[in-house]
Amino acid sequence: MKTVTVLTVEVPKVPPSIPIDQVHAEVWVRRGEDAVIEIPFNGFPTPKAEWTFKGKAIRKTKKSVYTISETSAQLTLKLVDENEAGVYTCKLSNECGDVSVSVTIKLMEKPCSPSVPECLETADDSITIMWKPPGYNGGSTIINYIVEYQEKQTKKWITANKDVVITETTYMVTRLTHNTEYRFRVTAVNTVGPGTPSSESLLYKAAKAAIPEAPVIREPLKDLTAGLKETATLSCIIVGVPQPTLRWFKDDDEFVPKSSSYESGLARLILNNTNEESAGQYSCRASNDSGSCECSCTLIIQEAPKIVPEKKTKVYRLQIEKQWSITAKVTGLPRPDVTWTKNGASIEGNTHYIADVETQSSTACSTTLTIINTERTDTAKYTLTATNVAGTVTHDCQFDTPSAPRGPLEFSGMTDTSLVLHWFPPASDGGSPLTEYLVERREVSKKAWQKVGTSDGKTTHIEALGLKQGTSYNFRMTAQNQLGYGPAFTPEDVIVAGKRIST
Repeated sequence: MKTVTVLTVEVPKVPPSIPIDQVHAEVWVRRGEDAVIEIPFNGFPTPKAEWTFKGKAIRKTKKSVYTISETSAQLTLKLVDENEAGVYTCKLSNECGDVSVSVTIKLMEKPCSPSVPECLETADDSITIMWKPPGYNGGSTIINYIVEYQEKQTKKWITANKDVVITETTYMVTRLTHNTEYRFRVTAVNTVGPGTPSSESLLYKAAKAAIPEAPVIREPLKDLTAGLKETATLSCIIVGVPQPTLRWFKDDDEFVPKSSSYESGLARLILNNTNEESAGQYSCRASNDSGSCECSCTLIIQEAPKIVPEKKTKVYRLQIEKQWSITAKVTGLPRPDVTWTKNGASIEGNTHYIADVETQSSTACSTTLTIINTERTDTAKYTLTATNVAGTVTHDCQFDTPSAPRGPLEFSGMTDTSLVLHWFPPASDGGSPLTEYLVERREVSKKAWQKVGTSDGKTTHIEALGLKQGTSYNFRMTAQNQLGYGPAFTPEDVIVAGKRIST
């Protein structure tokens, strides 16, 4: 009596999830260029992606192309114009669930106009002006300002900085004629090009001021946030006649800056290689014989979290019924809070796991996740999350079953009723050594799979016996590690016992 055993291999299924910290909420693009939205995800089986714009599904055309891989969904929009600007939503779904995320495509434009220029200082052959940046930079950094001047009795505008790039909002226009009146205008330039000029200024005379004036703050210091080991620049605009003397204070204590300047009314304090001690309240006091003035700001030093795992791999090796642990260093200012999750769920209070945090300094800590006695149910994605006011970062580590064995499927030693099958190992062993391969066969005319046999995890061939001469077969191979079977490799090749291979 012959007994046939049919073995069904279950592959763990996981609903799709999106690591939001890896998604760009806004994508800026110039008119006429291509825009690419990429959405990374986790999940099995690979989800389907549905893209919508203004509530309508996006169809594949020459203008819009979308693709999906095992790890990300991508939408490419060709030759973008204002019609494509807006909010796009990607919905990922498989049989276990769905998740959505939205991304906004914004069109880069030329910047708006700066404010009307105002006079800061005058001299016999120069006039220093100031202005405020445009209210909208067009979605791109301002890379230059074009300063133009015009004599009172003419209509010709002359560029004052043909060979000079201006990124500040003050400028001394030189080589002017004594006692001549001038008006000014300023144009902002971004990577798209120059915007529209500002409105014309009042008329100002190129003549040294004769009447002393007490210092006046035209643009105060502004609060600033900087990271560790960066350069922080504090600036304000102060004018007076004669030019005032400046003094700098930190938390009400006067200090002599290592790097500072005061030119054309623009006072700058440069703090290089910032650290925790750089944070505080900074004040600039200006004085001359006619009076004094002062402005202040707060400098905040903070650093987004960083995670440096002890091991760089994201898939970890595991032995059943052993203790396992992973350690990572976490840095940031202020020192981040850290949490561990298993497949997105908290492990707090679960005595099967121990999550330790050891403080190393005001900006760093070390955290270790320990699994006391590993089990097959520990197959999961473990996520370390570090959070402070500057941001959030995550690091995933995973125990998994192997990926599918790989082709091409080859065979040798063909007889009327047997052959030897050959395949290649999976790309990933899932983090623990392969223990065996399961090989199954199926007659093409039937649905049931039958076991051919197993081979150890290092052997990628097996002899298939008991075949029926002239019968067409499909074969599939599944790899197993200590956590279980992974997905099967099921080639479309049809093998006819005793004859040949066909596709």
